[in-house]
Amino acid sequence: MSKPYEYDDSMSIGMDENLPIRITEGKYEGLLYCYGKINFAEENKNLRCNFTYDIIENPNEINEDQELVDFLGEIVIDVLEDEMKELEEDFLRSGEIRENSEIG
Repeated sequence: MSKPYEYDDSMSIGMDENLPIRITEGKYEGLLYCYGKINFAEENKNLRCNFTYDIIENPNEINEDQELVDFLGEIVIDVLEDEMKELEEDFLRSGEIRENSEIG
């Protein structure tokens, strides 16, 4: 399944900034934004994701309403899950490299 967004690496940003994300389909298509601070808080035994974002381009003049915020929230969770998988794979690969170098 394709994701409704992609990273936009055409923008010149510093290493301490997040890579902008462009919505590629659906009612928010064309919106370019980046996340600011992301944190988690426990509320009533549930984990809540709080985040800030900055809109960089809004060519279709999309309203910043709760539906948009919820959509961006789904994307931030997806991005974080992908990052966690990547970190886990890197960690597992580093263990394989260490084991292989110890054998030789």
